[in-house]
Amino acid sequence: MTLLNWALTSAYFQLVTGEGVVAVFRRNLNRTFLAAFVYFALGAILIANLIDGSLRGYVLATIVAILSVVLTETIRERQTRVALEAQIADTQRHLAYTRAAEGMIHNLRNHLAVAKAYLEDLLAQASPPAAQ
Repeated sequence: MTLLNWALTSAYFQLVTGEGVVAVFRRNLNRTFLAAFVYFALGAILIANLIDGSLRGYVLATIVAILSVVLTETIRERQTRVALEAQIADTQRHLAYTRAAEGMIHNLRNHLAVAKAYLEDLLAQASPPAAQ
């Protein structure tokens, strides 16, 4: 049944996007998807074994379902946090380069201002005084 669902879904995506079935499988059936699929399949097996028709079985099955979703969200949030921390580190590195470049440009402008002042003094000394 699962293979039939995958085949029908990939055929639908082929009709909608125009991509081939193999390309759809290659893009979507990665290691993360398969790990999540196995995780939820194990959760479903556990839930099926817990439901015995009693109130206790239904409560335990509900707890398993909630915990599986919460665990999945925690893992996703951790991955998002790691990605955001990497972006912040990259931004801080670029900020350090920018500040270093600003400092070098500031020093260069100071040296150019001093050189310009010396050249203006030399030009003033070399030119004859204006006749009054």
